[in-house]
Amino acid sequence: MNFKIHFMKNSIISNCIILLFIILYGNDIFCQITLAQDPTHFGQCPGALAYTYENLPSGCDTFTLQITSGKGTITAQNSIGFTLNAADSVQEITLRLTSTDLSCPAEKIFKIPVLSINAPDTITDCPPKLVVGKSHNFELTANMLFKYRGDTDPTEVDGYQWQIASGGTGWNLTALDEGLIFDKHAQIVTNSQHGAIIRARAVFNSQCSPAVSVWDTCEVERYAQDPCPIVGAPAYIVCGDVTDLGLLATVTAGLSGYTYHWTYPSGWSGPSSGPAVSYPSDQLHLGFSL
Repeated sequence: MNFKIHFMKNSIISNCIILLFIILYGNDIFCQITLAQDPTHFGQCPGALAYTYENLPSGCDTFTLQITSGKGTITAQNSIGFTLNAADSVQEITLRLTSTDLSCPAEKIFKIPVLSINAPDTITDCPPKLVVGKSHNFELTANMLFKYRGDTDPTEVDGYQWQIASGGTGWNLTALDEGLIFDKHAQIVTNSQHGAIIRARAVFNSQCSPAVSVWDTCEVERYAQDPCPIVGAPAYIVCGDVTDLGLLATVTAGLSGYTYHWTYPSGWSGPSSGPAVSYPSDQLHLGFSL
């Protein structure tokens, strides 16, 4: 009987010690659980990736893993690891590991950065409208940085692709590297007349091959320059004066390909086109177009 009492006392004391140890150190033990594919160093490509638990406390084999934020699903979950299917979107997925097992109390949070380039904003420096009548030379830059990444992952994609998607008759596009980033810039030389839509997309082959982003576009429009002030326009004309007067309309120097269209009130006459006109009148209306 004494043996039984002694044994029961020892069992109670042992259990109390274990429980106290769990209360004091259980959270720290659980927090030591890591993933073999450490997401703090390596982000996950969109799609499925298998993860393995490391540093699990002895006897800690009953727990639940859930996605608390982000887009994805968990499959093949067991006491050894799990598979995370990450959606192709710019995101960081948060996983929460919980358990009611006394061997592994509390919780553990994992942050999984997704190396997605599924973002539309790529081109910078898209110019405003360009004046018709001369060739232009400008440069576009593509920029696709990873918002979420591991500390050993690259900060930017491997490179870019450029195209003149529509228009651009007589235009020339030359892609230029920047360091190890291929085709980061596009040097554009236009003709004197047409507009164009230029597009670019990101390419990421080094870790998530093959991966390309959606196309981002830059629409370059053209506009006609308004005529410069008319040369020879009088401040006023005396009523009854029918002396021929001459006017000259010009556009900004360096522009070509413009034509001039003149219109007159009823009963007046003069050339309908050309940069200069003469007329007998006391009024003139000028119309201008290409």
